[in-house]
Amino acid sequence: MQAIHLVRAHLFRVKLETPVVLSFGTMNSRWALMVSIEDRNGCIGWGEVWCNFPDCGASHRYRLLNQIFAPILVGVQFEHPSELYNLLQAQTRILRIQTAETGPIEQCIAGLDCAIWDLFARDKRKPLYELLGGKRCQVKTYASGINPGNVSTTIENAKRHGHCRFKVKVGFGLQADLETLTQARESAGELELACDANQAWDTNAAIEYINLFQRFNLSWIEEPIAADRMIRDWQLITQCTPTRIAAGENLNSLELFKHMLTESGVSIIQPDLAKWGGITGTRQVVKLASTFGVAYYPHYLGAAVGLIASAHQLAATNPDGLLEVDVNENPLRTNLLEGAFSFADGAMMLNDEPGLGFTPNLSAIQEYQAESNLV
Repeated sequence: MQAIHLVRAHLFRVKLETPVVLSFGTMNSRWALMVSIEDRNGCIGWGEVWCNFPDCGASHRYRLLNQIFAPILVGVQFEHPSELYNLLQAQTRILRIQTAETGPIEQCIAGLDCAIWDLFARDKRKPLYELLGGKRCQVKTYASGINPGNVSTTIENAKRHGHCRFKVKVGFGLQADLETLTQARESAGELELACDANQAWDTNAAIEYINLFQRFNLSWIEEPIAADRMIRDWQLITQCTPTRIAAGENLNSLELFKHMLTESGVSIIQPDLAKWGGITGTRQVVKLASTFGVAYYPHYLGAAVGLIASAHQLAATNPDGLLEVDVNENPLRTNLLEGAFSFADGAMMLNDEPGLGFTPNLSAIQEYQAESNLV
């Protein structure tokens, strides 16, 4: 039985020279909120909390980890990570109702759950993917975060780094989207191409645009409408368009995932394990998805720890799925990944070290530390 001795939050920020443009706003900074959990034997596990947007959200989640969650966990003994996931859900239930802050609370639990699984796997001296039941350490990937305005350059750079699948941002008006996709298809050639609308359209526009986009031979279209639209809206889109539809990064309960999987007609489900569920929750989603023949492509657009956790989850549960890899410059990702994996021909090969297979070297990103001004 393991016992938790220390919980620490680690917050970093990089100001962007080239902002990340989304249909609902612009990211002028990249944040990383990592959490470490140490047991009484000195073993440490790592997780990551989603905090991409807005800028002020990262510091709020940092405070939640320190003021609410650390006191719950310190001193607790456990035999399996799911025990602590259930404990955190139960202990924050009333807080969730009182504050109506389901998102930040779930995101903190997600990051802590990943750290607990990493700690658990390290204690068992097994790679996380193997502990989760996987036999292969390789996952296929696609290049993501490709914004309008520099589509061709970004895809060409991604190809030089070994990527052979790409996803571009749309949702900026029909003409702008057509131009983006034209450039993307020219740069990608015959390679696999998808697009992400980031919930930009209503149902009628989604049907119209998706059918117009047939000329680009897209592998899938992600989040064409808002995640909270009625199931019948998703059904209309999947029934009236031939392209595979992907969704899930903005769902935050197992019940919502069940409805999406069983009733919507989507072909790809994309839970983000730093945003909801951690390893424990998303494993339940993946199991449901396999039952209904829906592919699992984890969503991820953060720093290093969450990316590698997503890779382990994918390797353990669906080696035929695709891992999202942000190809924008982000030292909070690239500076921490030494030794975590090898990469070639659009595939990531994880190592066989215990847990996530690497320990973030925070000194490599010390210049971006953002927690000193927080109380």
